[in-house]
Amino acid sequence: PGNTEYVQWDADPTNTNSFMVEYSLDGGNSWNLIAASVGADLRCVNWTLPEVSVDNAVVRVSKNGDTVFGESNMYFSILSRPENFVASTICEGMIELSWDSVNYAVAYQILMNNGNEMTVIGTTTENSYIVYDELEFGQKYWFSIRAMNQNNQFSERVIAQYGIPEDIETCPWEDDPIAEAIITSTVGREKTQKELSAEEEVS
Repeated sequence: PGNTEYVQWDADPTNTNSFMVEYSLDGGNSWNLIAASVGADLRCVNWTLPEVSVDNAVVRVSKNGDTVFGESNMYFSILSRPENFVASTICEGMIELSWDSVNYAVAYQILMNNGNEMTVIGTTTENSYIVYDELEFGQKYWFSIRAMNQNNQFSERVIAQYGIPEDIETCPWEDDPIAEAIITSTVGREKTQKELSAEEEVS
């Protein structure tokens, strides 16, 4: 949505009729004008995609003053980019990504910059995702996302945002214990005389 695409068609080289170009967002039940009178010698027109998300769009080209017309031979999708994309540090070494849901999206791909390109690191059906694998404290990591529809077609990626994992103690969950070390001077082995009891003190 918002991008400019080219609508192209073929016609008889000797054609003298101008063309009308239209699009439909409901499978051809209703039509909207792209251009009312394209020159008879032209075979393309620019179209700024509307700010919508649909999966049954159609384009039609008609000869003005004639009954001849042609439509795209299959439906195509227009899928909006997710909005309000944010990367936040939420817990020790974790980055949470969040965004607004997109109509007709069935999932979202998560991408992270690996130094040369954005690569896919996960997929979710939710509108948030937590990244926590092997993130170094103080390192800047860039993330992006894109919506996916039921036909496995993707929206454009959102503008990348960065997050910096930090060594912080506050987390959004009520219970989030971290075991830094377990130290005991008692050694035991299960199913032997040295088996430890459930009440064995660990300090």
